[in-house]
Amino acid sequence: EDASDVLKFTKGMILGVAYAANIGGMATLIGTGTNGILAGQWEDHMGESISFGKWMLFGLPLACALLLVMWGLFCGLYASHRVPTLDNSQLLAQARTLGPMSWSELTVCALSGAMLLLWLTRQQPFGGWAVWFNGLPSDAVPSLGAAVLLFVLPSSRPQWAARSRAKYRAPAGGGRPEAGPILVWEDMRELPWSVILLMGGGFALSDGIKASGALEVMSQGLDATMGWNRFLLPVIVTSVVTATTEVTSNVATASIVVPILFQSQAHPALTVLPATLACSLAFMLPNATPPNAIAFSTGVVAVQDMLLP
Repeated sequence: EDASDVLKFTKGMILGVAYAANIGGMATLIGTGTNGILAGQWEDHMGESISFGKWMLFGLPLACALLLVMWGLFCGLYASHRVPTLDNSQLLAQARTLGPMSWSELTVCALSGAMLLLWLTRQQPFGGWAVWFNGLPSDAVPSLGAAVLLFVLPSSRPQWAARSRAKYRAPAGGGRPEAGPILVWEDMRELPWSVILLMGGGFALSDGIKASGALEVMSQGLDATMGWNRFLLPVIVTSVVTATTEVTSNVATASIVVPILFQSQAHPALTVLPATLACSLAFMLPNATPPNAIAFSTGVVAVQDMLLP
């Protein structure tokens, strides 16, 4: 009985991590590809960009609320008093073996923090430094700047920082690291190019639908929604998109659905926004989102386990 309780708790932990990744992606524009598709289409159709900070003001509280709901649900479904108490001594021992941070790790942390700060302060309400440049810089500017600096900044401690030499550890492999940048072009081979091409293909698919005239034909079917109740419309849109993205990629679903919904006469807050968020709330099948697929690939979680919550 204890073994079955432990297995049940293990399934809950695996599903909890996957579903938390889905929900957490809603909090920021870079959290999931569907948010990026919405940001790009919003700028094309509405003539204004969605800043990183503005989206966080909306997405972060929503993600936190959904995580609390999921935590309560999973406690009821998977937690048991018969599960042995978790011992974190092994995790603490492994953390101690890591030692102090290396120079390259500190540099990456500093660049990540600076990039996040520039994202948050690019526009109001947290700042507005883009106004100094007539509003031209987008959120891509800090990202590209940090990426370029990773190809320039040294991976080892420079001579001017030799005073605190004992404070930093050398990279794995031992010995004094070679003088060179943190990133080299060979590292680009390890990037998930399939994900990047999938997102780029989604934008290309959206432009293709628009250029071919298929978008206008599809949008004609949305004219019937004009008379619907404004509280009923988001429910219907969310239900349809959720059912669709369970059997298709969430990025592919957003690439097709979001441009079509922008052609409707309803306000985007009633159609486009719920549809985009619904693409991140696909929990029932492995192929719906990458976190679902990773959870299923462990071999511990079966499809029926994903259908239960």
